Amino acid sequence: MTFSLLNSLYLGGILSVFAMSVGTAITLSLLAILAVSAKGLAVKLAGDGTVGEKIGTTIEIAGAAFVMALGIILFLATLQFAR
Repeated sequence: MTFSLLNSLYLGGILSVFAMSVGTAITLSLLAILAVSAKGLAVKLAGDGTVGEKIGTTIEIAGAAFVMALGIILFLATLQFAR
């Protein structure tokens, strides 16, 4: 958007921001669908009962831990470069 503003290409900048927003929305939607489907498949393959519940809980905790670890790593990286 900054490039388009500096070069007086307002419509091109707006359209490119819109295109990137739509692309991001589609990508995140597909990733969310994939994650939910994979968990459902894993629980279905494990069967009903305690084994399926344990696998589902394990997948949820592992996913949350992964997201938290990634956030911590990125935060620590910004602190390192801030010096």
